[in-house]
Amino acid sequence: YDGTFTYGAARDGGYYRGAVAPVGSFAPNRWGVHDAHGNVGEWVQDCWHDSYASAPLEGKASEDDCAARVLRGGGWSDGPHGIRASRRGLDRVDDRENYHGFRVVRTIASPADPAAAPSMVLANDAEATIDGAGAVAVRKPSRSLADAADADVLALRVLHSEMHDEALGLLPDEARLAELSSELADVLSRLKEAYPEFARFHVRSGRFPGLSPILPNAFGLLRVGFYDEFAPVIQDVVQAATNVRGDRFDGPTGHVAFDRLNERMGLRHIDVWEGLGDVWFTLHLHENANLDIAVRLYSAIDVVEWVHPVALFLDGSDIAARPTAEGWLIWIFNRWGDCPSGCINKERFLFDVRGETVERVHMEGEPESPSLPRY
Repeated sequence: YDGTFTYGAARDGGYYRGAVAPVGSFAPNRWGVHDAHGNVGEWVQDCWHDSYASAPLEGKASEDDCAARVLRGGGWSDGPHGIRASRRGLDRVDDRENYHGFRVVRTIASPADPAAAPSMVLANDAEATIDGAGAVAVRKPSRSLADAADADVLALRVLHSEMHDEALGLLPDEARLAELSSELADVLSRLKEAYPEFARFHVRSGRFPGLSPILPNAFGLLRVGFYDEFAPVIQDVVQAATNVRGDRFDGPTGHVAFDRLNERMGLRHIDVWEGLGDVWFTLHLHENANLDIAVRLYSAIDVVEWVHPVALFLDGSDIAARPTAEGWLIWIFNRWGDCPSGCINKERFLFDVRGETVERVHMEGEPESPSLPRY
């Protein structure tokens, strides 16, 4: 949430990430559920009404006149007032925002036989079992959803580092990506079990103005500038198609080489941006596209003046991975203090993971224990 504000008698706030955090970044509640407050506001089953006057007495959801549903919990952009348990928000059911999610519920009936106690998977991948008396027991898994999400990005980074040439492909092999991600999720779980003080460190995230949170090298976004003779042409094509169809433009533009490369890179759509007399374009490529190769190939097209990936990094942690003959080297970083301009404070920690063995490799100037991640 936006911790730059306080509420009530509170004197101190908290951090403000400015983006969605990976599940498991913060401590769970007593039932093992993460992010019941903050992170993203959660649509619930109830349709919006101004009051509880007509609410069903038996506790069922109110589902009449459902143009909008209730939002609970508040999101990353809300101040403390907006994440209170008593706070009710609303939004239309057809709206999409990067600070909205939804709440998952499973209805459970208490069994007569305790051995048949029902269970459900919670938001942090823990399993909650409920006995006949209603008591809840939470079992934490060996691998968290947060580690799995981090592993997806790390696997993509590793494969991208191996794809130095266009001949190796513009998109990574999906089967290899899944295999590598599963292996890295286990590696991260073992590391954080051996060194729990690093459990709150995750792959670094960032965002840029006006668009959703992004992960560096894993989001498929390029900003492109065209030479003056072609920029108005593609601008007219994109805006005309958007206005007529009411959806995002995904081609073709009429330039053969540009359109062919867009197809190879899995183009999703193109946005037009204008400001201070300039016009530039954001290409939303396949989320797994190799942007290093993409920058080189787009730069070689005659109508393209400049190309660069889009990212604005915030304070926080990051993780890097490199395979070795016997396992993995894992670096954990903690950076804070004006990171959009390069980060004033930096910490770095190295781990050698071989099978079930995790060894911390001390480096010169490294602190004995990490500072808390700044979000």
